[in-house]
Amino acid sequence: MQPLVPYEVVVPTEVLDDVWSSLSDGLRCLEESTLETTSRVLDTFDWRLWSAGLRLDVARDGDGWHALLLSSAGDLVQRQDLDRPLLGFAESIPDGALRERLVDRIEPRRLLPWVEMRLRTTRMRVVDAEEKTVVRIERIEPAASAIAFGTEALGEPLVLSPRLRLRPVRGYDDAFAAVRRHVGDLRLTPPTHLLIDEALHAAGHAPGEYQGKPKLEFKASEPAAEATRRIHRQLLDVLRVNEDGTRRDLDSEFLHDLRVSVRRTRSALTQIKGVFPPDHLEHFKNEMRWLGGVTGPTRDLDVYLLKMPAYRASLPDAIADDLEPLQRFLVAHQKSEQKKLARTLRSARYRKLLADWQRFLDEPPDVSSAMAPNAERPIREIASQRIWKSYRRVVKRGGRIDDSSPDDALHDLRKDCKKLRYLLEFFAALYPRGEIKAAVKALKRLQDVLGDFNDYSVQQESLRDFAEQMTSEETAAEHEAPVDTLLAMGHLLAHLADGQAAERRRFAERFRGFVAAENQDRFRRLFG
Repeated sequence: MQPLVPYEVVVPTEVLDDVWSSLSDGLRCLEESTLETTSRVLDTFDWRLWSAGLRLDVARDGDGWHALLLSSAGDLVQRQDLDRPLLGFAESIPDGALRERLVDRIEPRRLLPWVEMRLRTTRMRVVDAEEKTVVRIERIEPAASAIAFGTEALGEPLVLSPRLRLRPVRGYDDAFAAVRRHVGDLRLTPPTHLLIDEALHAAGHAPGEYQGKPKLEFKASEPAAEATRRIHRQLLDVLRVNEDGTRRDLDSEFLHDLRVSVRRTRSALTQIKGVFPPDHLEHFKNEMRWLGGVTGPTRDLDVYLLKMPAYRASLPDAIADDLEPLQRFLVAHQKSEQKKLARTLRSARYRKLLADWQRFLDEPPDVSSAMAPNAERPIREIASQRIWKSYRRVVKRGGRIDDSSPDDALHDLRKDCKKLRYLLEFFAALYPRGEIKAAVKALKRLQDVLGDFNDYSVQQESLRDFAEQMTSEETAAEHEAPVDTLLAMGHLLAHLADGQAAERRRFAERFRGFVAAENQDRFRRLFG
């Protein structure tokens, strides 16, 4: 059975009453009711629902609160009644079908309200000679306000145009067509966007606009210094965009993206050589290293808190809850480190770093070719040269690793792979898309093993450190560590050691794939 498709037009505010009256006068109509609703559009900071073709609208009317999950076309996907507004993390969503649909899509991000809409909907129905309803008509008068980022505070009212919506009734196609013709005679046009999207646009939001990675187009002949500055400007923009959410600890991904931006910046400063004067280069490398260092402790604790459900799941049911004191210990330390981080992001040193870096990128100093020998060289030449050298380093270092190699050898290879990955992502636009995608895919498979190996190693070291802190004379009273908790942590350490050993066994197979003839030919063809 085909769905009934409504027909909607935009009505200028100044003629809304006249249009409504003309419908009442020109058709046999009975007015039914007027309903007022308030709703808020929710999504994560990086628009994960929108990217999945979904909209989440939390509405309040006379019957209470409702969560409405809509498709990108505005069709209802899921409705769930609520006993309170839906805000925060996935855990705030009541059990049910809606939660099942959303949890995997949004975690670990927080749902944020972006815009509030208030709709006054007046309904009437068109009837035939037997008083049977043949068409329903809705007069929709919208009002909206932007919501201050990460808060509940409403901003200035937004201007939205009223709409007229015709709803067909099954079996009365001819009547619906006649009413459509009647509305068409009024010279009204259909909307170009859903009302939700119009409200978001009026509030200054473009769903999907946030990009954590630089998205750049280069000309192969573009001077390397200018191309590199454009990379750094985008990375600085990402850092700034995530600063407020990081400072307020809205969710852990703000700090994650801020730190990745810092890491990419440091990598570009180190890997793209000879384009900036050495004295400036050294200064900013040192300052970015400082920023990476001061943001590390909070991020580390965020990661362990995110891993706690997996930690519990890895233990026998009988002892999983014994990790609760560890959870409390991590929460307390995360709050302490978060306060330090917030102070750092308000500090004079941090503000000066960003201001000086922005000024350097926007107003670069005049330098001689001796100070920056690659500044005017074509970016394609520099990119190919650096990627090829980085690739050869990975191949050489990885080829020396065997079963007797120390863990540090795999850690160093992981860092080299990360540098190569950043270079490939920075300059992807300079090369055939399919070839770059294949090169990154092969590298990512190797990175996954090395990253997991490193994570298992770091987690074991950190857990031992946590156990020591929880049992030290200075903190034992503050962070109680029962014997059962220490035993559970011991079980967890054994599980992590097994995981690390498994990743080490997988390394040889993944590395062979990376240095396979096909992939070596690809890198040589593109960059050699």
